[in-house]
Parts: sequence; C-alpha cells; structure tokens
Amino acid sequence: MLKIKHILPMVLLVIGAVVYSAFNQAASTGAPAASTGAPGEVTCYKSGCHSDVGLNTGPGITSIVMGDNETEYTPGVTYPVTVSLSQANIYRFGFEFVALRDNDDTNIGSLAMTEPGRTQVLPGSNDFPNRRYVTYKFDGTNPKSAGLGEWTFNWTAPATDEGDITFYVATVAANNDATDNGDLVYTETLTISSKTVSGIHENEWNNEESDFLVYQVNNQIHFILPNGVKNAIILVYNLNGQFVQELIVEAGNSHTAVTPEKTMQSGIYLVQCISGSTSSTKKLFIQ
Repeated sequence: MLKIKHILPMVLLVIGAVVYSAFNQAASTGAPAASTGAPGEVTCYKSGCHSDVGLNTGPGITSIVMGDNETEYTPGVTYPVTVSLSQANIYRFGFEFVALRDNDDTNIGSLAMTEPGRTQVLPGSNDFPNRRYVTYKFDGTNPKSAGLGEWTFNWTAPATDEGDITFYVATVAANNDATDNGDLVYTETLTISSKTVSGIHENEWNNEESDFLVYQVNNQIHFILPNGVKNAIILVYNLNGQFVQELIVEAGNSHTAVTPEKTMQSGIYLVQCISGSTSSTKKLFIQ
C-alpha cells in the first residue's frame, strides 16, 4: 500500500507533464486564419489571445522584405518574401501573412513554402474563405538567432498587372511562459506596384500598321520596323527589368535580321525599338 501511495503522485506528475507539453505545442502550431490585421481582420491582439499588453507598444521591429528589398513586381515572377521580428531577450516568435489586391482586398498571387518544417499555408476563415495565409509551425517559433524571429517563403506574382498589392503581417514576441499573457503583438504592411521597366514606353507608335514586329528564326532576331523608319536602336531586357544587350539596326529597309552578340537563354524578353524620340516595346519569345 505504501508503494502505491508513492507511485500514484509520480504517475499523475508524468501524465500532467505530457498533457502540458502536448497542450503547449498544440497552442504553438500556427496563428488562427484571418489574424493579420488586413482589411476586415483582427490580429492576435484580441480577446482571449495575447490581449493584455497592447498592439505595437513594445520595442520590437517587424519587417517584410520582398526579393532584394523590392517594391515593384513583374507579373508571373516568383519572389522570396522574408518576414522578421527582432526583439531582445525573446525566445519564441510567431507570425501570419497575407497578400491582397488593393482595389478589392482579394487574395492575390500564389504561395510556396521553402521552409516546410517551420512554415505552412492555411486556408481562409469563414469570413474570408478565399484568402490564403502563411503562418508558423511549432519549430518555426524558435529564433533564427538571438532575439530574431525570421521566416522565408515564396510568393509568385499574378500573371497579369493587378495594380497595387499589399502584404499584411502580424507578429508575436512571446515570453515563453506557455500562456498568452505578457506577449507583444506587432503589425506591418508592404505595398508593391506593378513594375514598369525603366526607359521603356509602351507603344508610342499607336498606329498598328506602323508599329514594329520582332520574332526569332533559328539564331537570328528579325525586326520589321515601322513605316518610314530605317535605323533604330534595339534594347533587350529580361522580365525582371535587367538590361541584356543592345542591337543596332541600320537596315535601309523595313525588314532586317540581327544575330545577337550574346547568347540569349530560352524565355521571354522585352524588346524596345527606339528611333529618334519615338519608341515601342514588344515581347520576344526565345526558344
């Protein structure tokens, strides 16, 4: 009987520890959907969840970085997005992210996880069933370095120009006491615009009959210049707006073929034809 009295408290202690651990981990496997502070949404600073300290009242710094700190997107291009929260002496972090089109607040672009052990995609809530969110997993609550929570994933821009798009994120700096008390919540946004390649003006030759054409045949690029244009400078850019090469066309007639000085990999390019103060831009498909 004496042995049972000693064993029972120990069994209850072990069961309690297992239950506590399971509850603690379950409570740290992602923020509820629609908690980013985006239009119509709450944040994790709400009744029953991290609500006792304040919103954006702590010393933490939240940031959203797309690509190389870019603020413009090219349709169809995939960009890495990094969400971070830095705050000293914090050992647990959380976040939730959503991308919305500005003109109607609908979900825009597509998401792919590059850290599947740390992040996940969540479906929308009942109020926003078509929205998709990125949030943390349990392992994603660990700091990347001392006092820094950081998560990276891929966002692919829509295939067409959708106007301004805003990224919304809410982050949490948790005090790691297995409760929602004493935690700090922050919000941040990043608005990006559709990219216009510097120096390129779309179709300043407005008459289709006088516009120029460009296409590939074998290893040559063929140009049909606008009526009356005999000489032109051709500038080639990739879809990220990076300059690839310049071609000089001195045709003396409307149709000429040019062999590029550099090898152009398969893909889509933007080709600008400039003659005097007039220009036009076309897409070129290289096979």
